[in-house]
Amino acid sequence: MFARCATDYGREAIRGVVRSSGLQIRHLAQDEQDALVRLVGTVMDVSTIEEFANLLSTAVRQFLDCEACTCAIGTMSHGGPRLFKMIFTTLPIEYIREMTLPDGTVRSPIFANWKKAHSVQIFDPRTNASMVDSAWLAAFRRYELGNLVATAVPDVEGNHATYFSFAGVHRPLGEVLVALLDFLAPHLCVALLKVDARPLRAAHLPCEENHHAILYVRQRQVLQLLAEGRSNSEIGDRLVTTEDNVKYHIKQILHRLHARNRTEAVAKALASGLL
Repeated sequence: MFARCATDYGREAIRGVVRSSGLQIRHLAQDEQDALVRLVGTVMDVSTIEEFANLLSTAVRQFLDCEACTCAIGTMSHGGPRLFKMIFTTLPIEYIREMTLPDGTVRSPIFANWKKAHSVQIFDPRTNASMVDSAWLAAFRRYELGNLVATAVPDVEGNHATYFSFAGVHRPLGEVLVALLDFLAPHLCVALLKVDARPLRAAHLPCEENHHAILYVRQRQVLQLLAEGRSNSEIGDRLVTTEDNVKYHIKQILHRLHARNRTEAVAKALASGLL
């Protein structure tokens, strides 16, 4: 089923996706674009949860030039994520324990802000310390985390998400970094759910019938072919319809799943049991 995926077309097709992305990505230096293409290709090649964790600890950390990173799955609450599976982390375990409440909620004003904005959040205590409470800031500084960049990929209903955070980032904290994470996070989510969708699938089992009601039959067919990495023309040939009709269905899928692009639509569909 997942022999190919949303971006698993080969390096040249991935390069085309990079070049068609936002201005910040398109204007990267050529060597940086090449590094991004290689990274996305490697991400889509993982086949086990161990490979995924190793990828985060090596290639992803190296590309983002950060000291520590975390990937976890959980519900979305106002105070921060309530985690039910930690996939990988290199943050100090003492820090995580100190930030975790008895009900499992991780106190995180950064992710609380993400829940409001649904966009990459950057925290640098040198410039925006006022955005967090003093107790949280004191702990953050005590563990010498430097800075924090965080984002998440929510499911269709917006109740659960795959969370990513990166601490001690040495790249400039600006629009290029935001664009890179906007591009990279959905691919990471798709790769993770390819190898281990059980946590989110289990969370969604009671609502499975409602998920399938979100999309019409033809839209689910198009979505499945998107997950296999098919182009618009290939989808049209497979479903015996025009390319314009395929584009229409994709537009409807993105709207119904509240997704910004194909990769995010596939990630949300995998998380919610639509695929």
